[in-house]
Amino acid sequence: MTKQVKSENYQFGVFDHNGILRGKWIPEGKLENALTKGIRMPGSILACDIWGQDRVSNEYVQKGGDSDLICMPTGRQMLPLPWLKNNNSHLIHGWMLNEDGSVFPGDPRGELYTMVQRFHSHDLFPVVAFELEFYLIDKDSIKPQPIFLESQNRQLNRDSILSLDELNDLGDFFREIENAALKQGISTGGISSENGPSQYEINLKHTRDPLKAADDALLMKRIIKGVAVNHGFKATFMAKPYGERAGSSMHVHISILDKHGQNIFDDEVADGPEQLKHAIGGLLEQFDDCFLLFAPHLNSYRRFLPGLLAPVNASWGQENRTTAIRVPGGPSGSRRIEHRLAGSDTNPYLVLAVVLGGIFNGLEHKTDPGDPVSGFTAKRSLNTVPPNWGAAIARFFHSKKMVQIFSDQFIDMYITTKTYEFEELAKTVSTAEIEAYLDAC
Repeated sequence: MTKQVKSENYQFGVFDHNGILRGKWIPEGKLENALTKGIRMPGSILACDIWGQDRVSNEYVQKGGDSDLICMPTGRQMLPLPWLKNNNSHLIHGWMLNEDGSVFPGDPRGELYTMVQRFHSHDLFPVVAFELEFYLIDKDSIKPQPIFLESQNRQLNRDSILSLDELNDLGDFFREIENAALKQGISTGGISSENGPSQYEINLKHTRDPLKAADDALLMKRIIKGVAVNHGFKATFMAKPYGERAGSSMHVHISILDKHGQNIFDDEVADGPEQLKHAIGGLLEQFDDCFLLFAPHLNSYRRFLPGLLAPVNASWGQENRTTAIRVPGGPSGSRRIEHRLAGSDTNPYLVLAVVLGGIFNGLEHKTDPGDPVSGFTAKRSLNTVPPNWGAAIARFFHSKKMVQIFSDQFIDMYITTKTYEFEELAKTVSTAEIEAYLDAC
C-alpha cells in the first residue's frame, strides 16, 4: 500500500475589527512571493460585521471603491497549526499596509502600532500581558451546556474556581494547548479553572513588545478553539454564554519602562508614584467614551451586573478586584496596572491601543484619578458603565477623546460596522420576549 504524504498548506490571514481571521490559502509556488511582497486583499475585509458581511457603506469603500491593500507578514511568517487534520498546515500572520508601505489606519494592529510609536518617541516602553478567560461547551447542544468528560463519567457543571482536580481531568487538553502555543512562539504563564462551569483562564507572559502581546492573545484564541474541537467539545470567548453564571473577561496588565529600563510606576513607596496615579487618571477620564471597545457586542453588556466581579463604575484601588483599575500587590519593582473592563470577546489590538492611549494622556496632562476605593465598589456613587450597547456606540462616535487615539479612518469603519450590527440585532425578537408577552399581552 502506498503511504499518503500530507501536502503543505499555507494560509495568509489578517485579523479584522472583531478579531476574526480573514485571508486566503496560498499555493506553494507563490509562497516565496507572498512572504517577501505580501498579497493583495481589499481593505474592507477589516470592517466585516460579526456575520462576515462586507459593510460597503463605510467611507473607505465609498471614496476608494473598495481598493486592494497590501497584506504583509508581521514578522513571524510561518506559524504551524498542529491541531488541524493536515498537520503540515501553516499560517502566515499579516497586517494591512498602504501601497507605499505605510500602516493602513483602518487596521486594528496598525492603530496599536501607531500608539506604541507615540510612547517610544517619548522614550517610554510599555510592558504588557493578557489574561484570557473562556468556556468549554458541549459541541452538539443548541444552547450552551457544560462539557461531559467520558473519562470521569460526569458533566463539569459545577463552579470549581482554582480546582486542581478539574485541571488534571483536562490535562491532555491543556498540554496540547501549551505545545501548540510553544510552536507559535507564545509563552504561557499559568492556567486555572474559573468561577463558571467548564470555565478556565490562560495567562500569557509579560512582554516588552505590545504588538506581539496582542498578536499572541488573538493567536491563542484560535489555538484554544482548534484544540477543543480535537477533544470533542467547543471553546467560546463569548462574554456571557450563561446569563446566571460568571462572564469571561480579558484583563490587561501594563507597566511602563523609561529609557534606562526602570519601571516608572515604581518609587518604592507603598501607594506608588505620581506617574502611576496620572496613568490611572487618564484611564478613568476616558471611561465612558471608549467603553465600546471593552464591550463591543450586544452580549458583552450582560457581564456588567452589580454583585459580580466585573466592574460597573469608574473606580480604582490597591489590590481590589471589584474596581475597574486594580494595582496588584507584590514587590514595588513589578508594580503595574491591571485593567479589568474588557471581555474576552474583544479585539486585543483595540483594547490595548485605547488603554495605552488613556495612560499616555494621563501622563501628559497629569490627570488626577481621585482617591482609591476600598471594599466592594458596585454601590458607590461613581461614573457607571454605559447602560447598553447603543449608548456605548453613540458615546464612542461623538467622543473628542477617541479622535486623539484613533484615526478618522478607523473610527468611521468601526462605527459603521457596529451600528449595522446593533440595528440588525435590534430587529430580532428573543425567545424570552415571546414567552413573556405573547399570551399575557
